[in-house]
Amino acid sequence: TAPLKIGYTELSEWVVSQGGIIVPAHIDRPVNGLLMQMGKIPDGLKYDALEISAFSNAGMLIEEHPIIATKTIIRSSDSHVLKTIGNSSTIFSVESLSFDEIKWAMNKKDGRSVIH
Repeated sequence: TAPLKIGYTELSEWVVSQGGIIVPAHIDRPVNGLLMQMGKIPDGLKYDALEISAFSNAGMLIEEHPIIATKTIIRSSDSHVLKTIGNSSTIFSVESLSFDEIKWAMNKKDGRSVIH
């Protein structure tokens, strides 16, 4: 497959225009994580939540990047083998199980939220 030839700002604007959800994944990873690659959450990047690795120290990450404290953080197991599926998860406070409810929870809309 060929790499995308658009920037993250253009991509995030397109996803928003389509009603999608944007969650930069494992932003804390030392090799390919957004924070390690760019040093910060890029200005102009639209997103609904930020995903951190299953065993990341969220407190230390927030200390290093205070802007994260104001954002919705989710965790997932990012499993590549069956036995690690579910090692980490995120709980959503929603009224029903739907795409819109998950998006609203990530954006703290109408009483919905993400619980850690």
